Parts: sequence; structure tokens; C-alpha cells
Amino acid sequence: MRAALALVLLVAGCSAPPLKELPVLEPPPPPASRPETAVVPSSPPALLPAAPAAPRLEGAWRSQALEGPGSAAYREIHFIFGEDGTYVGVAASPKNTIVISGTFTRRDGDLVLEGKDGRRRVWSCSVEERRLSLQDRDCSLVLERIR
Repeated sequence: MRAALALVLLVAGCSAPPLKELPVLEPPPPPASRPETAVVPSSPPALLPAAPAAPRLEGAWRSQALEGPGSAAYREIHFIFGEDGTYVGVAASPKNTIVISGTFTRRDGDLVLEGKDGRRRVWSCSVEERRLSLQDRDCSLVLERIR
């Protein structure tokens, strides 16, 4: 019976009319044209030169010049200003060495040193890439960056 069914399907498939040829599809015509205005690509906006970054106070500094009362006694002064707002200063004289430390802030051209001993000192401050100038009512100190 299976063989007969397979034979009927084979004969029926072979006796069918030939397949029609399918039409070739063309792309749709463009929509009714209207005058197009040319779109000119805009150029990217001109970049303004970046403002130079303000010189950083953070780092190590060594004195170049010191003027004021008692300044002759000190050979050299070093300051290290940390990223975390802390500082350490060392002043060396032939007789002794003084170490100060605390926190610092910069405000409106001033450098404010808050010592761990409770003393507060405000200096007029000018920072350049390799030079730090400090001035208060009695003293002036010029330091060079060493790191």
C-alpha cells in the first residue's frame, strides 16, 4: 500500500503543469520630485584654545631668597605641599632646625597656613611653574620648585 501511495504522489507530481515564471520586481519609482535645496554640511565649531592650567602649588619647594627680620639666620627653607591640603616646612640655621606642619588653603591670591600648633599665617601668594613668591607684612620668601 505504501508503494502504491508513493507511486501516485510521484505520478501526480510529474503530471502537473509547468511552473509559471515569476516576475522580476523593480524598485519603486522615486516620489514626485520637488526642488531640493542643497544641504551644506556645517563645519564643526572652531575650538577655543584651552585656558592654561593654573600652576600647581602641590610639590616640593626650596628657598632662593628670604628677606625680613631674622632671615639672615636661616640658610635654607623647604616646603612640601601635599595633594591632600597638608604641608611641612623646614627652616635650617647653623644653630637649629625648625619644622612646621599643618594644612593650607589658597584663597583670592593668598596662601593660608594653619599650623598644627594653632598658629595661622596668611601670605600673599604668586605661583608660577618653577617659582613661588610669598609676601606678608614683614617678610618675603621666593622658592624654586624642586619636585
